[in-house]
Amino acid sequence: MNIGFLGTGNMGGAIISGYAKQAARDGQTLLAFDLNTEKLLALAEKTGLIACISQEELVQRSDVLVLAIKPNMFDTVLTELA
Repeated sequence: MNIGFLGTGNMGGAIISGYAKQAARDGQTLLAFDLNTEKLLALAEKTGLIACISQEELVQRSDVLVLAIKPNMFDTVLTELA
């Protein structure tokens, strides 16, 4: 199963960091996208997740999508993803 994370800030990064080893044991693939490419790539190096280049790529490649974004961004992001 491919689990996608939209957002790799404090919340998303903490969830991914805590879950990465278990996901690997379970045969799951973690993917993520964040507007902060530097933070995204650093987390990818640390956890082995796949860094996506866009929200669209993340959604297309994910079986499950975790929205790890600030609440004030939900309306904008959900509209874009729809």
